[in-house]
Amino acid sequence: MPIAKTLLGRFEVLAFEPVPKTAERLAAGVACNKLTNVRVYVSALGDTNGEQTFYIAEGYSDVSSHTAYSLGIPLNWSEIQINCCTLDSMLRAGCIPKVGMMKIDVDRKSVV
Repeated sequence: MPIAKTLLGRFEVLAFEPVPKTAERLAAGVACNKLTNVRVYVSALGDTNGEQTFYIAEGYSDVSSHTAYSLGIPLNWSEIQINCCTLDSMLRAGCIPKVGMMKIDVDRKSVV
């Protein structure tokens, strides 16, 4: 949210979140903070378009991944199907504007 607030009025922020419940919470936070420059997409970005299997740790709503892994604590993983699309396909279809900068969180690691 801090980055989106800084960019308010200057740039649009496109947020991609594949887990529906997490995307709902993100959209609620965007609305609560009146971030009119943020668009939330319930989708993952990847190298192919289509549905993919994703895993959610039961009882840990913020723990999800494309693989079921161990955090050193016992986890029960639920499998869901998520939408995945390529950035190129969204650009070609006119769904998103030209991208000037990207911040990506990949399995708990940020990449700019």
